[in-house]
Amino acid sequence: MQLANELSTSIKDAVKGSGLTRYKLVVHVSLGQRAGQALRVASRGLWDAATDNFVSEVFETETLLAAVQVYGIYYE
Repeated sequence: MQLANELSTSIKDAVKGSGLTRYKLVVHVSLGQRAGQALRVASRGLWDAATDNFVSEVFETETLLAAVQVYGIYYE
């Protein structure tokens, strides 16, 4: 749990540093042991396809699975 919190804070700070001042950022980090299980992540929210966006990345080793999603929601 602590590692996921540290990763999400670090990622959010790095994205904020890129100058996206008009965006609310949501960072979601999922960590798990890789032992034959599956991981499915779903989310729901209000979305404006013209201004909002997201990025998703998965990192895998023989024993670890990390899935990260960063959502940028534009606000005025």
